Amino acid sequence: MTGIAKNYYELLKTWCEKLIDLQINEFEEHYFKGGILCPSCKIIHGRVADAIYPMIFLYDRTGDKKYLDTAELLFDWSENMMADDGSYYNDAQNDWNGITVFFVSMLSRTLLHHENCLPDSLRKRFEARLKRNVQWICSAINNSFDANINYQAAAAEAIALYGSYVRDPEYLRYAGERAGFCMRYISGDGFLTGESHPRDYRSPRGVGGVDIGYNLEESLPALFECAEILGDRDMKKRLLFSLEVHCRFLLPDGGMDNSFGSRNYKWTYWGSRTSDGYLAMMEQAGQEKEEFLSYKYAAFQMLSQCTKDGLLYGGPDYRDHGELPCIHHTFCKAKAVAAFLDGGVTETKRRGRLPEETRIYRYPELLTEQYFCGGFYGTATVNDVLYQKGGHISGGTMGMLWHEKTGPLLAASVTRYSLYEVTNSQLSLKKKDLGKMALRFEESVDKNLFASDQDFAAELKSTREPEMIRAGVKGTLRTLELEPGGPYRFLYEISRNRFAARCFSDAKGRLYVPLIGRSIDRQGENTFLLTARTGGKVRITAEGILEGVKKRFHLCGGFIAWEFEISPVQGQTGVVLEVLKE
Repeated sequence: MTGIAKNYYELLKTWCEKLIDLQINEFEEHYFKGGILCPSCKIIHGRVADAIYPMIFLYDRTGDKKYLDTAELLFDWSENMMADDGSYYNDAQNDWNGITVFFVSMLSRTLLHHENCLPDSLRKRFEARLKRNVQWICSAINNSFDANINYQAAAAEAIALYGSYVRDPEYLRYAGERAGFCMRYISGDGFLTGESHPRDYRSPRGVGGVDIGYNLEESLPALFECAEILGDRDMKKRLLFSLEVHCRFLLPDGGMDNSFGSRNYKWTYWGSRTSDGYLAMMEQAGQEKEEFLSYKYAAFQMLSQCTKDGLLYGGPDYRDHGELPCIHHTFCKAKAVAAFLDGGVTETKRRGRLPEETRIYRYPELLTEQYFCGGFYGTATVNDVLYQKGGHISGGTMGMLWHEKTGPLLAASVTRYSLYEVTNSQLSLKKKDLGKMALRFEESVDKNLFASDQDFAAELKSTREPEMIRAGVKGTLRTLELEPGGPYRFLYEISRNRFAARCFSDAKGRLYVPLIGRSIDRQGENTFLLTARTGGKVRITAEGILEGVKKRFHLCGGFIAWEFEISPVQGQTGVVLEVLKE
């Protein structure tokens, strides 16, 4: 094993060694023994048995029995989560059982790739358990199953994998039905919709729920795997188009722009908190188009960068801010890396990079625009999908701003953080720095907060010149309840190494600009020098009355930022960023 495959193999071993360290062996009681404790959440996550697959993968590769022992203990413990109907609970405190599909995919892959290394008794136990789980899926998950689209896609993959293992065409037929159901949710733009409650929800402005993280790391990979097993060329062709569109939101440093996604509350910059990843899918798609093979290199750098003390953290700055890692990230990504390595790895010299020419992509299904200009990547959104209150930005907010010399400079969080999925989220003990991570204008009136990033009815228009993009926003400051306040306007300008954001409003509010970076130094009354995460330098000029600069952190995205608070002068305020030459 050489090259990038070896790098991922070593990362996988690092993760699995730490999971073994955290496995409970001190108690003989079946409800504890074999579980793995989460440092952040202080519980045993119900899906921790997903780690069986990477453990068996390593046992097959190394012959080291500790991996087999860990896997068998996990399998034994997982029975604590299985109900008498053959489905699994998400956690001991959560009766959601759609996650049964992930267990079936995991265990089916284990058997498909590593059956021969398993003790006969353990293999038979795997098969017996799978049969019960599969019966539940086939009886419960149909067109009316009340869940987001990712569960339909994952059911298609799970039963396709199982059908492939047992060589039963009836299961493959079921998988094809579930996959066909999902394909109806791919929009004309190429986006997979249905990440919403209900699945067929359409917003007041007529769009469905789209989440880049879930689509790229869970649903599209599941559908790709299903298409591969079924040999469905037509489905694969449509998926390749969808994947190509989604990949525009993957950044050259291995990050992902999900600043506007319907499930932004689970965004981790490298993906989504509890999904597996896109590595195996990119290898499959790369056999059709080489550019897909390039994404694994940047992804490895980002995953490695976010791995400390053997565990994958939920964002680039989690550890620096004193946050603990949730093991969900580690066992989900370990499973994905095992699938990637089992499928075979193709090297390429291609690497991801931003397009050199100035481009604007307008996505009607997202109510979002994407900008490429002068070394910058950016997205601005007026998306009005309401997955949960405060669940993502809108109002024409520039949700992501990234530069090739600095990495991320803006990365918008939810507008109100909450434990929407209690056992799939985490809390910070460092409350002092916590705050919204979005470029926005806010006004407080009688204890009500009116903000630009909460306006679901704003208008966004942009124009492109050869070396300049201008985008204008018109909207109304609103509360979380969408009660209206005063009007506002934003004007964004993007050119070579320069970004400007100016806000116009007669409201007695302030502009907030949280800029991501390692450190910040004052150069003048309203000028600062930001040292970016990559070491690049950015000159910041505040336009208006600078009220202060505060350190900020948010669990969504996982960045530390320096938030500028600027009061307007004669109804105008703004900020100018200049990326300096090395």
